[in-house]
Amino acid sequence: MTDKEIADLVDKLYSGILHTANLVLRNCSNFHITILQKENPSYDEVANHLEKICQVLEVLADEDGDMTAQKARDYAMHVKQIAAAIVKGDESELQDQLDQLTRRSFL
Repeated sequence: MTDKEIADLVDKLYSGILHTANLVLRNCSNFHITILQKENPSYDEVANHLEKICQVLEVLADEDGDMTAQKARDYAMHVKQIAAAIVKGDESELQDQLDQLTRRSFL
């Protein structure tokens, strides 16, 4: 792959992580936790997939990739924490995690 193709792939993967985190935020803000627990794939599965994508990003992004891989990891971590709150049925923790994700820039 050329450097341009790698950079484009990094951008595409990062955009996908942002899009997924935004969907999680929107769904979790609009539906009760009991509904969220029934989603298929589960939010825990989604979080695990995001973590795998972050691993790929870390390999692809070099020192010129500024903080793209780290920012992607931060969003994936938020989704993982949201998923954990959903699994536990902890509405208070879910709201705390949603508030934290809401404060992110999604850029």
